[in-house]
Amino acid sequence: NADKKEYPASLTKIMTAILVLEKVPDIDNTMITAPAGIFDELYKSGASTADFRPNETASAKDLMYCMILQSACEAASILADYVGGGSIPNFVQMMNDKAKEIGAT
Repeated sequence: NADKKEYPASLTKIMTAILVLEKVPDIDNTMITAPAGIFDELYKSGASTADFRPNETASAKDLMYCMILQSACEAASILADYVGGGSIPNFVQMMNDKAKEIGAT
């Protein structure tokens, strides 16, 4: 089904991981505070989470583990917000640019 359109789901988490590894030079010691605004959409969606809370601080590495191992949507959003300079739409553009760069169509 190579031409069948599907929701990207966890593929976006893989792209998020790639960009975090490229853009955050020290994931062990980079501490990120979860912006309260990202949680509103997630709470209503029933998305999988690692139970991070608004304004909680975690290392980029811990957020990456939660995003990849637990498929934690809030961890992905926290990282996207951080790497995107406080803007999820900016991060989405970064993902799209990276996808083009690596030949994804």
